[in-house]
Amino acid sequence: MNELYELPEGWEWSKWNSIVNVKNGKNYKEVLNPNGQYPIYGSGGIMNYADEYLCNENTVIIGRKGTINSPIFVKEKFWNIDTAFGLEANEESLLPLFLYYFSLHFNFLTLNKSTTLPSLAKSNLQKIAMPLPPLQEQKRIVVKLDTLFEKIDKAIALHQKNMDEADAFMGSVLNDVFGELEEKYKKKQLNELVSKLGDGLHGTPKYDENGEYYFINGANVKNNKITINHNTKKVNYMEYNKYKKELNNRTVFVSINGTLGNIGLYNNEKCMLGKSACYFNLLDGIPLCQESCPNL
Repeated sequence: MNELYELPEGWEWSKWNSIVNVKNGKNYKEVLNPNGQYPIYGSGGIMNYADEYLCNENTVIIGRKGTINSPIFVKEKFWNIDTAFGLEANEESLLPLFLYYFSLHFNFLTLNKSTTLPSLAKSNLQKIAMPLPPLQEQKRIVVKLDTLFEKIDKAIALHQKNMDEADAFMGSVLNDVFGELEEKYKKKQLNELVSKLGDGLHGTPKYDENGEYYFINGANVKNNKITINHNTKKVNYMEYNKYKKELNNRTVFVSINGTLGNIGLYNNEKCMLGKSACYFNLLDGIPLCQESCPNL
């Protein structure tokens, strides 16, 4: 094994084939049960539940195809689908959380051999060499990283609180402005201003982790745009084509369930709508936000 750099005393270079059990995922249709005991995981998170499991507690998940660089640490038994690997640490020499933090650091894209959809091979994962300290040192490092990540989470929560307060203040300002406008100008019904008004699919589509169209709901409508995150499910073209809506460059989305009233403007995203996101297409001559407020 070619050493990448000199390690501290007591550390050693170890290949994953000797310290990590890489578990292939499987099709979950036969074990699917929405009321099942064990979650079904893909590389983006929980997809459903099952009556059986493939991976034990404290296992790291990475994608085999698609999203291959976003590890997830799972504390409970679970079933992983066929596009996700489960990484189980040999706890005699490797702590599961130490493996997780190493996986967060490691760039799995360097192992991608595909020219289209990013993909990983089990054989390449087993060749990964990682610096392995003694177990006691691993525990110390994990505790330190846990503390740092906790501080990061608190900082993110504080930032979100500040954003929420800013949104509330903006809402107050808008109420003042539009309250004054309502006193001066005639009101119109929304259906007088749009050519199309509707919402998304009232049901669950057939998800496809390798699909190119995102299934969005009201939670994805935020800050005047569509927000895609690692939990956003995907569908393929055939599923999208069954339920597609007439969206254009004058389409406005509004969240109508859960968090109400968030606005997003359509920007040619490849997306399919769920029922908690409604949309309307403004008539020509009715200004969009960017047209009426170009400095925003």
